[in-house]
Amino acid sequence: EEGCPWDRDQTYESLKPCLADETQEVFDAIDNQDMDNLCEELGDVLMLVLLNSQIAKEQGASALYEKLRAVDPESCEIIHANNVKRVIRALEFYRMTGKKISEHNEAEREKEAAYNACYFVLTDDRSLLYDRIDRRVDHMIREGLVEEVTALKKMGCTKEMVSMQGLGYKEILSCLEGDITLDRAIYLIKRDTRHFAKRQLTWFRREKDVIWVPQNEFRYEEPKILAFLLDNLKQRKIYPGGEKHMEE
Repeated sequence: EEGCPWDRDQTYESLKPCLADETQEVFDAIDNQDMDNLCEELGDVLMLVLLNSQIAKEQGASALYEKLRAVDPESCEIIHANNVKRVIRALEFYRMTGKKISEHNEAEREKEAAYNACYFVLTDDRSLLYDRIDRRVDHMIREGLVEEVTALKKMGCTKEMVSMQGLGYKEILSCLEGDITLDRAIYLIKRDTRHFAKRQLTWFRREKDVIWVPQNEFRYEEPKILAFLLDNLKQRKIYPGGEKHMEE
C-alpha cells in the first residue's frame, strides 16, 4: 500500500529479526498461516507497537497497563506496570490471537519436556544472595563501570537505546547526565538487581520439574553438591555413574 514503511514481499524470516524484541512471543504462537495472511498480520502488529508505544510515551505506562488489565488481568499479576515492553507484547498477543498470553504461557508450562533432562536451579539464603549482589556492584564500580559508560556516552549512546537499558548502564548514564548523584545510582543498581534476582526465583518456582539446589544446605561444599546432581541424573537414567564417579 502507498506509504507502507515495509515491503510485504519480504519473507517471514527476514522480518522476524527486525521485530524480535517486541513480537517474539507472538511469532511463537502463530501456526500454519500462509505468507500473505502473515504479512497482513505483521502490518497490524507494527501499527499496534507504534500505537502502544505512543500511548506509553504520552499518557504514561499506567495507561498502557490498564489496557492490558482490561483484556488479561492475570498477566498484570506477573508483569510490572513499568515493564512497557512486556505489556506491549501481551497486548500484541491478544490482538493477534484473541487469546490471553497468560493462558498461552500456562499451557506451554504444562507441556511434557521433549527430552529426558534434569532442571537444576542453584539457590542460596536470600540475605547472603543480596549481600553478594551488593558486593558485586561495588566491585563493578571499582573496576571502571563509570568510565565504561562515560566512553559509551561519548560514542553517542543514549538511554533510549535498548543496549543502554541494562542494569548498571542506565543508572550510571542518568548520573552522568546530572539527573542523580553517583551514590544514588549505586543504590538503584543494587536495589534493582536484588529485585531482578527475586523475579528470577519467582519465575523458576512456576516452572515444572525444577530440582532446587540450596547451596547453604550443602554447607557450600562443591563435592556434596556435585554428588547430589549426579545422583539425580542417575535416577533419571541420564548419567550412569552417579556417586561412583566421585570415587574416581
